Amino acid sequence: MLIEHIASATQIHFLKPLEKWRILSIENLMQDSFYPGTYESFAKKLYRMEKGKKLIESYIDPYTKKKYVYLTKKGASYVCDESNHLSPSANTIIHDTKVSMLTREFINLELFRRFHLEHEERDNV
Repeated sequence: MLIEHIASATQIHFLKPLEKWRILSIENLMQDSFYPGTYESFAKKLYRMEKGKKLIESYIDPYTKKKYVYLTKKGASYVCDESNHLSPSANTIIHDTKVSMLTREFINLELFRRFHLEHEERDNV
C-alpha cells in the first residue's frame, strides 16, 4: 500500500519564499522563512523535504560551493498559487542562482527598493 506524503503547514511555510525567488541558498531560505532554530536543524528539515517528500531539489553552485534549493512540481503544487510555476531547468539553473544572489545583494546595499524577477513576468503571461 502506497501512502502519499503530504506536506505539513510548517513545511509549506518554510518553502513559501521559493515561490517568489524560485531558487535560494539554504541560508537565504532560512532567513526569509524566519526559521527560529539552527542552520543544522533547518538543513535536516530540508533534507527530509528533498529526499523523503520530494518537495524540493537541490543544486550546489560549482563556484561558491553553496547549496541552493528549489521547488519540484509536487512542492510547487503545495506552495504556489499558480499552476504554471516553473522550476529551474538544467539550462537556466546557474542563471537563476546568480540572479537571485545578485538581486538580494542589491537589496542589502539599498541600491533599489523594488524589483521584479523575470520568472514573475513569465508566470503572469
